[in-house]
Formats: sequence, structure tokens, C-alpha cells
Amino acid sequence: GLLVLVLVRKPRWFLPALAGGAVAIGLWAVSGRLLVETQARPFWRKMLNPFGQESFSNRARVDLALSGFRMIYARPLGVGPGNVLEALPEFKVVDPGLWGGKWAQSRYGHLHNDALQTAAERGLLGLVSWLWLVAVLTTNLYRRARSGNPLSRGVLAAAVMFLVCGLTEYTLGDSEVAMVFWFLGGLDTQDSCHVVAT
Repeated sequence: GLLVLVLVRKPRWFLPALAGGAVAIGLWAVSGRLLVETQARPFWRKMLNPFGQESFSNRARVDLALSGFRMIYARPLGVGPGNVLEALPEFKVVDPGLWGGKWAQSRYGHLHNDALQTAAERGLLGLVSWLWLVAVLTTNLYRRARSGNPLSRGVLAAAVMFLVCGLTEYTLGDSEVAMVFWFLGGLDTQDSCHVVAT
């Protein structure tokens, strides 16, 4: 979100900000490696080895994505809204790794990814429709943010954060979160309609 604000306000600062972020992440990883050797072991082991023994939820997200792809391939028209929980056992991948037994017993109601969940529930046409809606919204926000509208800048940053979070979580399934996202998008759209009308 912050990188989007930098890109909108000061485009020439974007690459230095991106490089600074990469350096910060690198320093964070190195300091984490040192801390693993000293104190906060479980936390840093999980951060530096995302698919290790402490990270069932990370591995489950990969398995859910693979299962989601299988579901979409088998049912390109979707399984229907809210039916992923019932359909998932049929398409679950077999995880031969450390978490195989726990994964086989697990029950997930969603695929932990907005695009996969939309495609699995509503089919490929539903996915294309959702992607088109998001593309139109973010393009309009970007255009208005570049023109100096502070509301559009904030909403664009929030939209990018919402979409990035949707890569590993089903944010559209959290009604409180999704309602804020669509409300802000509608607020900016209403603001742009008001500007055109006056």
C-alpha cells in the first residue's frame, strides 16, 4: 500500500523505495537468522522456514491452492456459492509430507485465495467478471489518485492491500472486511460522479 502511494505521489521515488524495502527485508531475515540461534526460536524458525514443522497453515494453503485448481479444472462452471466445504474432499490433493495425516483430517470452508475461491464457487465466468470489476475500480482509482485526489489515494492504497491480502486469505469471505473495501470503492466512485456532475 505504501509503495502504491509513493508510485502515485512521487513516481521517481518508487525504485529507491522498492530497493529500500528489499534491503529492509534482507536485514530482517539476517537478524532473524541470528535470533534463531539465540532466543525466539519458534517464531523465527517459522518465518525462515515457512513449510517446516511449525507451519501447518502455510503448507495447508499450498495444498488448498492445488485442490482449488483441481476443482476448477473439473467444474469450470463452479460448485456454487458456499459449496466449497462440501466439494473440497472430492478434490483434495494427497500431501505425502509431514502434515499428511493432519491435512487429510482437516476441514476448510474456503480456499484461502480470493481468485481461486471465486473461480471455484462461481466458475471461470465469475472469475473473469470479478477481475474485470477489480481492474475497472483500481484503474479509475489510479487515474484519480494521479490527478491529486486524496480520497482516491487512500482508497487505492487500501484496495492494493486488500488484494494482496487476498492472495493468502479469502478476504471476500470476511463480510466486515469486504464491506469496507466495496464501501470505499463506492465512495470514491460517488465522489467521481459528483465531480463530473458539477
